[in-house]
Amino acid sequence: MNGITATVWDVITDNESLLAELTAIMCKEYKPFLSQEQTLQVNTHQLEQHMLEQMTTWYEWLPDTPINHIGGELAMAVLDAVEWSLVAEHLLASV
Repeated sequence: MNGITATVWDVITDNESLLAELTAIMCKEYKPFLSQEQTLQVNTHQLEQHMLEQMTTWYEWLPDTPINHIGGELAMAVLDAVEWSLVAEHLLASV
């Protein structure tokens, strides 16, 4: 697990409501339409999209200043380094 992913995981586990919200995403089932492996892929994608939407909302909320643009862009770029499949596995293991 890279450092960015570890930091994201630490933040998730430190917030009970976020942990519950993301665990609920990962626990969705699509039987009989998807296999367990396909379900894991779909839920992992939904997890990543959910977090991207939340970060985008935060970024758009920031006041229009140069430092906020720099910080916001850096935060958004770091999301590409998160190993969402590992976060998903940890969420499922915590159930």
